Amino acid sequence: MVEQYQSLILERLIKRDAEVSLYRDLIQTNNQQSDELVSLRQQTKRMTHELSSLRRENEDIRIKLESGGGEKSERFSALEQKLFRAQEELTEVHRTKGANAQQLINLNLALQETEKEKNSSNDLLAEKTKEIESLKQELEDIKQKYADSQKSNEMIKDEHEALHLLYNQTELRLRACQSENSEMEKQLLELKRYQADQIEKERTAHNMRIEPTPINPSHPNNPAMTSTNDFPPGNDGSPQKSANERSFFQRASDIFRSKPAARSPSVESAPERTPSHQGCIYVRLPNRARCKWRAHEGEVTSVKFSMSGDILATGGSDKLIKIWDPLGDKCVLSHTLHGSNGGITCIDFDAHEQLLIACSNDYAIRLFALSIQRLKLTLTGHSGKVLAARYLSYGSKMVSGSNDRTVKIWDLKGGSCVKTYLAGSSCNDVVTTDQSGECVASGHFDKKLRFYDTRSGGSSANFEIPVRGRITSLDTPLDKNTILCCTKDHTLEIVDLRKRAVLKSFEHELFRVATDQCRCAYSPNGEYVAVGSMEGSLLVWDVVSGDIETTASGHKDPILSCSWNGGSLLTGDKGKNCILWTDT
Repeated sequence: MVEQYQSLILERLIKRDAEVSLYRDLIQTNNQQSDELVSLRQQTKRMTHELSSLRRENEDIRIKLESGGGEKSERFSALEQKLFRAQEELTEVHRTKGANAQQLINLNLALQETEKEKNSSNDLLAEKTKEIESLKQELEDIKQKYADSQKSNEMIKDEHEALHLLYNQTELRLRACQSENSEMEKQLLELKRYQADQIEKERTAHNMRIEPTPINPSHPNNPAMTSTNDFPPGNDGSPQKSANERSFFQRASDIFRSKPAARSPSVESAPERTPSHQGCIYVRLPNRARCKWRAHEGEVTSVKFSMSGDILATGGSDKLIKIWDPLGDKCVLSHTLHGSNGGITCIDFDAHEQLLIACSNDYAIRLFALSIQRLKLTLTGHSGKVLAARYLSYGSKMVSGSNDRTVKIWDLKGGSCVKTYLAGSSCNDVVTTDQSGECVASGHFDKKLRFYDTRSGGSSANFEIPVRGRITSLDTPLDKNTILCCTKDHTLEIVDLRKRAVLKSFEHELFRVATDQCRCAYSPNGEYVAVGSMEGSLLVWDVVSGDIETTASGHKDPILSCSWNGGSLLTGDKGKNCILWTDT
């Protein structure tokens, strides 16, 4: 495509040079004629001056002749002849002057036509230049689309490989089921054959009306011992089934008579009661920057309020997690948590504000104890960057999502992975979708929300909901009835979990998503949604009316993360800064 545009531009430049060269000789001739005209004008002026002097001299001679003799007459005749020759030369000069003037007029007309053609050529050249600029811009757009397509193709290729691996595993399970089914069919055929033989024997005995005679079991002619299709009798006189047949009947009975047992939580597994959320129900709309400070030495990739709102944490690309105490119009650094070998991507507090989890780019998740400010547990198992992590089951479990296209459930007491879901696409964020924390939703690169019930035994999503663009982050209000999705198509979408469909979508001319992990925030009561833009603006929408409520400016760099608690909203940007927004 680039070579075609270059050859087209070169061809048009050659054509323009050929058109301009047609008028080059004409312009040169015109310039020469103009120079000759100037010289002729000077010559005419000089001849006119000589003619005037000759006339004066002739008049003097005539006067002298009238008063003089014959010698003067000869001199007068010579002068008169000289005058005639001068007049003839002057006439010829005037004739030449007229011809040159006419030629000059013709050249001027030709020059005017040339100027018109030149102007039209300039207009055409300007038009073609604009077209070339537009083609260059189109070429740049095509290059950008090509790069994006290559990136998408690489991601799709990775997803295809993951799906192919899942397909192979499913095919192996299918073959095992088919083998077991074949074995069960063989056993069923043997059982039917045995039953048919018994029915045939009973029918034959009934038709012949022969009384059965006792038979010695040890007699060699006993058919029950010699027949290859019969089975030895049981204690009740019925045929004794083999171990394989008994197992077959047992499995069949289990299949047709088993029912799902009702779940009854045991006393040992009864969860603790979570702290009350009533302190966060009243939400005020933040519109003023309470304080702004430099939080990290790199991008502020994640910010989070504790449940009470008294503590706030930030994570950055400098591999540090910092705990801050908001005091008046300042945020004071309480302590710094070390231990990560990669940039922090997501952080989350437990319900009791005693523990903090942080996932990072080094494929690991870390659990920190806030009371002693130390690393308590490191969880490894993902084969890619861990982009999101959330607490489940009142703090005893945790869910994580990674760009290795898996979602994992972790037991924090045992420090191990208890379940892995093969999502098939890179996971950018995860949230819980019920009050018990047993149901999970994940947002993915392939524009889908996937939902999992951690109590079931499957290894894939229970159901999916598509959205408009690649999902960068998720958030939920306290009632867990809806999910807020931020997409790479510069939209915020609210998904109704009861209807399993997109309920509303929010867009604005100032809203541009900066990265693939741009974090949005839902107000705790579900009345407002907030997100940061690439230009550094904070945008807040009213969920019910769909109107934009706030477009506050305070950041100079793209906003990457948000967290909402009551009347306070915390944002972090790409330029290492954080802002705490309030309503007063």
